[in-house]
Amino acid sequence: MRQEIYELRGYYENNAEEFDSLIEEYKLIYLSLSKQALMQLALIRVVEVTNGIIQYSYRLGEDDALSVEQTRECMKFSLGCIRNQEINGVKIDAQLGAIMKDVRELYIKGFKQGDDNAMKHFYAHSTAIFEAVGRKRLLDAHKFAKNNLTQLYTKKFIDSMIGYAFRYVDD
Repeated sequence: MRQEIYELRGYYENNAEEFDSLIEEYKLIYLSLSKQALMQLALIRVVEVTNGIIQYSYRLGEDDALSVEQTRECMKFSLGCIRNQEINGVKIDAQLGAIMKDVRELYIKGFKQGDDNAMKHFYAHSTAIFEAVGRKRLLDAHKFAKNNLTQLYTKKFIDSMIGYAFRYVDD
């Protein structure tokens, strides 16, 4: 299933065994977190992925894209959750916060600085996160976002996120 996900295809074509090994290594780290931290991780992913969908929609000039001001507010909120180690007043588990800072660095190196190795590790983490948190936690985080973040992210983009995330989980 993983190798069918568009974003991951190149890593599977290049070295499937190595990429699967990275995912499994990172998944073990996430599965060692407390249940509370895993729920926080699901919510972080909902916030980050929804923000990513909003950013792409704006950059592509889609008809239903948010305004530039709304798009910036969404990005500011998403980045603030990681920087401030909290989401809507809920403090993020310290161990999880440290991991998320490292993953954020991989994102910056990969997407912003063009480091292919960092990008590979970012996608391995991303896949491991979706698999570790699973469908139920993603649905719970999605519900939380719909109840608490719709004014910022809008229902349309929050709902788009769940379709994206479910490509990574099969439970």
